[in-house]
Amino acid sequence: MKTKLIVATLSSLVFATSLSGEVVELARNGKAQLPIVIADDASDRVRASAKTLADYLQRITQAEFSITTRQTQAIHLGVPDDFSGQDFAKQFDSRSITRREEYLLRSDARGLWLVGATELAVEHAVWDLLHRLGYRHFFPGEAWEVVPTRRDMSIEVDTFESPDYLARRIWYGYGTWDYNVEPYRQWCAKNRCVPGIQLSTGHAYDGVVKAARKEFESHPEYWPLLNGERKPVANPKPCLSNPAVRRLFVQNALAKFEQDSSIDSVSMDPSDGGGWCECDACAKLGSVSDQAVTLANEVAVAINKRHPGKLVGMYAYNYHSPPPKVRVHPQVVISVATSFLKGGLRLEKIISGWKERGATLGIRE
Repeated sequence: MKTKLIVATLSSLVFATSLSGEVVELARNGKAQLPIVIADDASDRVRASAKTLADYLQRITQAEFSITTRQTQAIHLGVPDDFSGQDFAKQFDSRSITRREEYLLRSDARGLWLVGATELAVEHAVWDLLHRLGYRHFFPGEAWEVVPTRRDMSIEVDTFESPDYLARRIWYGYGTWDYNVEPYRQWCAKNRCVPGIQLSTGHAYDGVVKAARKEFESHPEYWPLLNGERKPVANPKPCLSNPAVRRLFVQNALAKFEQDSSIDSVSMDPSDGGGWCECDACAKLGSVSDQAVTLANEVAVAINKRHPGKLVGMYAYNYHSPPPKVRVHPQVVISVATSFLKGGLRLEKIISGWKERGATLGIRE
């Protein structure tokens, strides 16, 4: 079974190879040959994408591309529902969390089609088209933007695209400041580095324990057994063999989705460092990785009963970097760290080991 890579913090976006379509002339001698057509009830975001396309096509060709809602021969832009009478809807499923970024580019006798599963996918289609026409934006900032000059412009394309990394991020090492927030946002959009999935993977146990502090104060057996004693500790890893503890984590995750059903995921990554419970019952669960996966699986089962398709994020990192023996729920996404690993395995072995246990994989560079 092919394992889909779902997250990367540093990646080049790899897209499908284009097939041949019919040649469509977009500009001739600095004059537009086709208008841009959107639906009468197109959303504001789709309208903004149409304007972006018109503006950049004008910068490239010096031609003025009009935006209209009625024209047969045109550059057609929108989501599947914008094109009544076409068969685009059956090619997309915007309800699926992993298919939000799919789009097609197609040239035929009716012009050029830019159709995206979602508004975000429409934006991707615009920047993909411009890239094929020679536009580049190598790094954030105007100095790194390359706008070609082409008074005559045609294209032949027939391709259906989806990113290999469904969640992805490239960021400034020390964060953004007031002067680079907007250039960075634009650069991400233009290079299709705006993900359709927001994957939560940060250390999570601390927050759950803090939220359930009263329960832990009433039940000292919830704390890990360390050196023969159960007591509150920093960066806690509770006694995960205790079903009541796992229920607290499940309830915390469900509460997050009840508070905001639009979120895509919750993290079930352990708190940082060591301090795992040393009791016999936890040892019977297996390795540290087995214990962490057991909890993540239980959370994934619970949230998908109420919120199908939602994800649970977790790292393969530190003490829980070695692959587990238990199977990983398909909605649990394991982001394999590339450093601070335990267990003596090479990175390639860690990745292949988690894959063999059924994990949906990503890389935490």
